[in-house]
Amino acid sequence: MHQICACVHFVGLASVYAINLVLAVAAIFKAGERGQPQLLWASKTFFVGGLAFDQLTQLPTLSETANMAKSKTKGGRKKK
Repeated sequence: MHQICACVHFVGLASVYAINLVLAVAAIFKAGERGQPQLLWASKTFFVGGLAFDQLTQLPTLSETANMAKSKTKGGRKKK
């Protein structure tokens, strides 16, 4: 009985880290789009999971940052 319980815990933990691995690979590409360190975000996402991936995706991309900077210098005021 003890061996079955340990096996179930291992399978559950393995499935969590398998999902985190997929998210970590996706984080490499998302971090590149945002000019962020790819290894940092991949490892953070692998160990923390979806919380870190969500934090990364909340950051603006490089093109969004450029558009925000361009709109600030153009009119001086934000448009409503």
